[in-house]
Amino acid sequence: MKFYVIGDVTVDHLYHLDRLPAPGREVTPKRSTMQPGGSGGTISVTLERLGHTVTLADRVGDDPFGRYVVKEMERLGVSSRFVVKNDQLNTPITLCEIFPPDDFPLYFYREPIAPDLTLEAGDLAVAHARVDAVVLQFERNRLGDALEGEVTVEDVVVTVGAHRGGHEGRGGELLGVEEVGGADVVVALIV
Repeated sequence: MKFYVIGDVTVDHLYHLDRLPAPGREVTPKRSTMQPGGSGGTISVTLERLGHTVTLADRVGDDPFGRYVVKEMERLGVSSRFVVKNDQLNTPITLCEIFPPDDFPLYFYREPIAPDLTLEAGDLAVAHARVDAVVLQFERNRLGDALEGEVTVEDVVVTVGAHRGGHEGRGGELLGVEEVGGADVVVALIV
């Protein structure tokens, strides 16, 4: 299938630690990695690894992290042709400390706001994406802020469908809404 993913992309920094540092002391990680993250980034890479064709739509900063994440997503097989660079905002980063087996504190840096909150309908270019399904990831309380008003999942599905020229004006069929770690993941199958 061909998927069009609309969602946030961050640069994740993962630090594998044996223990927390004592007050006033430092601990050197056993290893550290940097990779694309965020719900939109993670969903895109996962779908590609499952053998699907994926196009990602988002905004990132026009900064070293934004350039890295676009290049890395392309290297991983995800098309980033609809990722727009914003020269006024920084690409969000997430720091994760990894304390096996089950302790993974996260620290988010996306101030003053994340670029994905500045997405506009024209950025999405859904009409030009020849896809079977659209995956829309957002935090429900942040989507209304981003689009300046109350927005329902159904509104977004109809809008996406209208831009895609949905069959008989229906737009798209909402397959489901899933709560995942505080974010709503919406899948719309475009008819």
